[in-house]
Amino acid sequence: MYKLSPDIDLSFLLGIDLLQVCVGKNEVILNFTDDVRITLLSEFLIKEADQELVTFHETSDGAQALVRMLNDEIEHAKATKEGGLLIAFRSGTTLGIPDTSEVYESFWISKGERQIIV
Repeated sequence: MYKLSPDIDLSFLLGIDLLQVCVGKNEVILNFTDDVRITLLSEFLIKEADQELVTFHETSDGAQALVRMLNDEIEHAKATKEGGLLIAFRSGTTLGIPDTSEVYESFWISKGERQIIV
């Protein structure tokens, strides 16, 4: 669909904390401080400190790993060269959200009224 541009300004993600993980049948919604929300609609990857990288192909399968990230702060966020999103948290956990479809939405990033749809 629409890939993240490599030069997109994601500075609004820095320093915010994960407040809530909402798990649905086809999506996971991550609610952060500062009115930021990331909605995962496809697979995602998590690498916890000192652990192996794990890919979750179904959004609900990774719910437990995402819940462990509650109250964690985003230290770094960038677009990947493939148009996905890579987020590094203070704890050392990394969340990767690839753009997995040319036709369907893979994820959304919202800040107030602003929406970025990938």
